[in-house]
Amino acid sequence: MVFDEMMETLNRERLRNLQLSRLRNLIDRLLVSPNDRPRLRSLGLTSGEDVDLNTLKRLPFTTKDDVVDRYQVAETLVDEIVEWHGSSGTGGRETLIPYTRRDIKTWGALCARLLVSAGISEKSIVANAYGYGLFTGGLGYHYGLGCVGASVVPLGLGPMARLVRLMRDMQIDTLACTPTYASRILEYLKVTGMDPRESMNLCVGVFGAETFSEEMRGALETGLGLCAFDLYGLSEVTGPGVAGECRERAGLHVNEDHFLLEVIDPTTGKECADGVTGEVVLTTLSKEAKPVLRYRTGDLASVSHHLCPCRRTFARISRIQGRLDDMVIINGVNIFPRDIEEVVFASPHLSGEFIVVLSEHGSRAVVACESAGMDREARYEVEAALAARLGIAVRAATIPQGSLERGDMKRGRRVITAGTPEASSLLNQLEL
Repeated sequence: MVFDEMMETLNRERLRNLQLSRLRNLIDRLLVSPNDRPRLRSLGLTSGEDVDLNTLKRLPFTTKDDVVDRYQVAETLVDEIVEWHGSSGTGGRETLIPYTRRDIKTWGALCARLLVSAGISEKSIVANAYGYGLFTGGLGYHYGLGCVGASVVPLGLGPMARLVRLMRDMQIDTLACTPTYASRILEYLKVTGMDPRESMNLCVGVFGAETFSEEMRGALETGLGLCAFDLYGLSEVTGPGVAGECRERAGLHVNEDHFLLEVIDPTTGKECADGVTGEVVLTTLSKEAKPVLRYRTGDLASVSHHLCPCRRTFARISRIQGRLDDMVIINGVNIFPRDIEEVVFASPHLSGEFIVVLSEHGSRAVVACESAGMDREARYEVEAALAARLGIAVRAATIPQGSLERGDMKRGRRVITAGTPEASSLLNQLEL
């Protein structure tokens, strides 16, 4: 199924012409912005006609700090701002992004494309368990589901017992939430002894707002009895609606008519070839309020321009393989929490919850995993699997089920440093 067939199957030449037109329009708008005009003028730019898609690499990047520092001012169409959304501010000050009425309409349509590509239709009954409010997830999906014509149950982050009861009683067939919240639901069902495959009607899960491994996807699919799809977006460029998996699940289609995609080497800034992992960089081609030019997302993925069997012609990015700010160095090796998650979720001895205790100088690490019980032989198996996946030796240890803090929507910290009170308390619980 395709929501916007004319655009989503547009041939590459016509798509590139549309991107160029929208890029030049964006540059014209940024040239009248007091924040962006100086840096563009310094490059000799006087209008959008001075740029093309091949010279994009000459233009400056935008970073997270740039967006946060300017969040108090809507640089364009100030009188037309109808909503503000942004991050939850868990890492510091909130990143607030304004939207015009047209931005909201576009946002809904982009989310609708991705939801339809995952199999959602006007016949679907969807539990929207993303947070409603400043966070872009709840309302972004809500607007998209409205465009699709699906029946929406806006549950948000209410009591788990109510959510499960409504999903059962209403025979809800689609679950939209973060993968962490889906894990919380699965954990609740196990504790209460309920088998969702017998008492519920779930068949589709659309999960976003954080990375999750194939092993975690498999655990959610097996436990909840659904087919899980990965959707990608970030507050700084619009929220959900940037990219998502179709039924082929062979990468996430980027809505390229609205986002100009680059994948760069995070160190040199040079463009990566297809199939090579790098940092995702996005330019908003149609956003009216607070557009961004070459925004460095910090997310790592590769890109493919091969035509997908679903007929969509947009480029696909791989599933996000990690975030640059999540990376830790253990004994000189770069490690992402997702690498460890793959092993933890694959082990039948573990619940899937874990935290890494890193030595103060990063020379050693202990992966503390929740488990109802893991004998010495099983622990050796986990350590061997971690060594094979990470390329270095790390210790595995168990802590009682339920020891680690559960986030309401997103997972908590995956790495803590030895010597802190939190780490000392945890180390005392470890079963080595």
